[in-house]
This record gives sequence, C-alpha cells and structure tokens, in this order.
Amino acid sequence: MSKRRASSISSASSVERYSKVRLVAQPSREARQLEELLLQKDQMLEDAETELDDLMNCESERVDFLESERKEILLQKTIAEIKAERLQRRVNELEVELHKLQLANKKSSIDRTSTDAVAQVDHVSEAEHEQLSDCGLLFRQETKTDNRETHKAPGALSKERSASFVPTDALHSENAQKWFPTAFEYLNQDLGEDYVTLLVNWVNFERSRGWVSSVKGLACNMRPKALSKWILNCRYDRTGNEPDFADEDVLRHFCKSFMFWWNTLQNSCRLVEGLTAGKKWESLDRSGKNGWLSVLACLKWWGMALGEQDDREGPKGCEWRTVVKDASLVLNSLIASTREKK
Repeated sequence: MSKRRASSISSASSVERYSKVRLVAQPSREARQLEELLLQKDQMLEDAETELDDLMNCESERVDFLESERKEILLQKTIAEIKAERLQRRVNELEVELHKLQLANKKSSIDRTSTDAVAQVDHVSEAEHEQLSDCGLLFRQETKTDNRETHKAPGALSKERSASFVPTDALHSENAQKWFPTAFEYLNQDLGEDYVTLLVNWVNFERSRGWVSSVKGLACNMRPKALSKWILNCRYDRTGNEPDFADEDVLRHFCKSFMFWWNTLQNSCRLVEGLTAGKKWESLDRSGKNGWLSVLACLKWWGMALGEQDDREGPKGCEWRTVVKDASLVLNSLIASTREKK
C-alpha cells in the first residue's frame, strides 16, 4: 500500500515537473516569434527609409535640374531682349537715314521748270516770292479748266499746285533734323495766303533760333484739351492722332478754348509795361516742338475744319483769319527782337 502510494506520488510529481517545463518552453517560443516579427518590421522600416531617401534624392536632383534650366532660359531671354533692343535702335537709325534720303530726293526732283512756274503766282509779289522760296514754300498758280471749278478735300493741295519742300538750310542742320522736317510737312497745307504767310514767318522764326527746341514751352495751363491729347499721343508721329471736328459743337468748343488760351498767352506779354520788344514777348519766345508748333497745329486743324477755301475766306472764317494774322504779327515781332540784339 505504501509502495503504491509512493509510486503515485512520484508519478504526480513527475507530471507536475514536465508541465512546468512546457510552461517555461512555451513563452520562449512566442518570444522568438515576436523577435522575428520585430526583426521583419525593422527590416521593412529600414527598406522604407532607404526608399524614401532615394525618392528625396531624386526629387532634389529634379529640383536642381529645373532650377538650372530656369536660369538658362532666363539668361536666353535676357540675351534676346538685348538683341531686340539693338535691332530696334538700328531700325530707328535706318528710318532716320531713309527720311533724309527721301528729303534729299524731293529736293533734287525740283527742276527749273517748276521754279519758273512758281514765278507766275499772281497774288505774291516778287519780294514775297523770294521769301517763300527761301522757306521752302513754292506753289503754282491755280487754273480752271472749261470754266468749271475744281473740287478738293479741305486743306488738300490741288493738282494744279506743286508739292512743298523743306527749307534747304534745315536739311543740313543737326538741330533741325531732330524735329523740323516732319513738323514742316505736317503743317504745310494749302489754307490760303494768310496761312502761308504765317508758315513763312514761323520758318523764319525757327531759323533765327537755330532750329533749337526751347527748354521751356508755351504755357500749358488753359490750353485746349485736344492739343494736350495730341501732344501726349506723340503729335504727328502717330497716325490718326488729329482731333475730329465733324461735329460743329465740338469745333465750336475747340475754337473757344483755343481763343481763351491764345489771349492768355498774349495778355501775359502785353500786360507788362516798360519793357523792350524782346523782353515783352519773352513768354512767347518758344521755339521747337514745345513752342509755336502747337499754335500752328491748332490753326491748321481749325482752318481745315472750316471746309472749302471759300468758307475760310468768307464770314465763317473771319475769326480764324484774324488769329492767323495776329500770330504772324507776333512772330514778326519776335524775329525783329532777335535782329535788334545782333
């Protein structure tokens, strides 16, 4: 009995011992599996980090490449802009040379036949004719065919009249070449004898000032808005820049504003007492693009807007003719003051 109990006890202790061994061995196996999983996760994380580094390196290289390409394109653009500027400068130089050649060609094309025809003008005396020739304003006598009047656009030179040309001395002056030939061609319109006389006096005035543009221009306050707009839009250098006076109300408003400006310019001179002629007209002694060119441009627009020559010579053009003659007198006074100084 005791032996059986002893054997049972020993077998029980043996089972208990083996179960403890299994309990100890089981956690170690799970730990190894967890360690293997951790190692796998670490490896995957390391691979992911490596891949991320590769991607970042690739992106950095891409950014560097794009940045270098941008700099190269910017450099090419700068070079192209410099070339374009040089080409534009060369184009401007060629245009100036072409303009000079055209003026020289016009001058050479005038032969003695046209000069003899000019001498037959009825309304201009011999002395006045010499003055007109010197200023480059040569016109032929108007003729009529079959007792019928020839119709022409307002201000346009008729076929019976020869084209005008720039004064000879202006062609050889550097100061004049900067602005005068184009300005002269713009203002030189067939608007009647009074306007031609004004144009002659203006040419003589600019010649007496050496074709130089004054530092100061005519007073800009109170001047017509149409004139200010014309000046801001590059004057005659831009086509279609002239004011539109098809509406009579617009023309009437322009004439009124011009007369106010013109009277203001004269009053600023005439109100000063006790001065010599030169000092008295000093504020009107303005040559070049910012000087009398503006006054003549306004008178040209006004005269052309009046319509036909009969309208300019009739009651409709009375005020215009008065201003034209008045402007001629002022220019003569300025020219005379220059002679007195000499």
